[in-house]
Amino acid sequence: MQTIKIANNLYNEALIYANQHNKTISELVEEYIKDLLYTEKKQPYKMKTIEELPKELQEIIGVAYSPNADENDLNGRKEIEEFLLEKNK
Repeated sequence: MQTIKIANNLYNEALIYANQHNKTISELVEEYIKDLLYTEKKQPYKMKTIEELPKELQEIIGVAYSPNADENDLNGRKEIEEFLLEKNK
């Protein structure tokens, strides 16, 4: 068992939080340190494809989704511009 020193006001706030979540101060500190240490080992965030999203969300996106859209043009401006240029030839 080790002892750490923290400001009294921080300890008191942490104690209130711990009590509200049925935890001890030691558990909070341990969980936080583990989270800090192991966060670096987690995989980087990967954007889901449309097919990986829930069906309800796919339907909403489907209204504006185009499979020809450039993945770097998330708001579709390039595709809209190309459409309008072709339309107004």
